[in-house]
Amino acid sequence: MAIVSPRSRAIDRQRKIDLYARHGVPHYWIVDFDTRAVEAYVLVEGRYALGACATGPETFRSEPLPDLEISLATLWP
Repeated sequence: MAIVSPRSRAIDRQRKIDLYARHGVPHYWIVDFDTRAVEAYVLVEGRYALGACATGPETFRSEPLPDLEISLATLWP
């Protein structure tokens, strides 16, 4: 999981995601406080594909934890 900050945006969305895919990490989540979004990526044939996304006050759910529900309204100030 990466929590994006203005300083780490390029690292989290480019370098880190490429590195994790290369090493076969099956899931990668990005929490972005600026856009108030949580994105879940799934490794498919060596590349990440967006598996789920929630924004604002929505509830986030994603594999591999289908019973986990995160109310995003509790994350944003």
